[in-house]
Parts: sequence; C-alpha cells; structure tokens
Amino acid sequence: MRRESAPSSLKEAIEKFSPFLFKLAKDTWEKYSYKILSYEDLIQTIYYLFIYAYKLYDPSKGTFKAYMKTIVTQKLNNMLSGSNPPWCRETPFTFLINRKIEYILCEDDEILDYVYQNQY
Repeated sequence: MRRESAPSSLKEAIEKFSPFLFKLAKDTWEKYSYKILSYEDLIQTIYYLFIYAYKLYDPSKGTFKAYMKTIVTQKLNNMLSGSNPPWCRETPFTFLINRKIEYILCEDDEILDYVYQNQY
C-alpha cells in the first residue's frame, strides 16, 4: 500500500483539496447560515484554516489529508462556538453575525477628546 504524500506546495494543496473545502462550506452553510455573515466570509475562513493546517503539518502526525480534515473541521467548529481563529489573538476576525467581542470601557476625558477630534 502506497502512503499518500503531502502536497509539495500550497497551490498544489489548494487545487487538490478544494472539493473538500467547498463541501465543508456547503454543509456548514446549510446547517448554520442563520448565524454566518455570508457564504463568502465562510469560504475565506475555511481557506484561512486550511492554510493554518498546511503551515503546521508535520508528516509524523499522519497523512496530510487526515490531518488537514481534522484541523480545519475542529477549528471551524471552535469558531462557530465563538472562539478566536488561530493566530489571531489581538485583532480576531469573525464570520459570525453575533459574536461576543470584548471591549474596554473608556472614560478618560483626554482619550475621549482625542478620539472625537480625530474622527473622519
């Protein structure tokens, strides 16, 4: 039995696994569209997670296909539950309509004056 080799480039990986990524997007959209901003945002997020899996892949963890499917699906489910995307701690993005975003209440008059003076 021949062991499946990892894609040699990100471009090759995207070409090879796009059908899986689009199927994942379609299935996720059908189940959770009520809480997702747009299908395009969902697709971009899934590709982001794919690149994350590609960059972290270690051949000792098994085949790329199995690893990628596990990571992308797991991270997508985490994000659907409100978690930040991987690698995004300071300025997270989201594809969800209503996601809790922590903020700091600012009551310092000097800061507020600065903000008001420097608006558009």
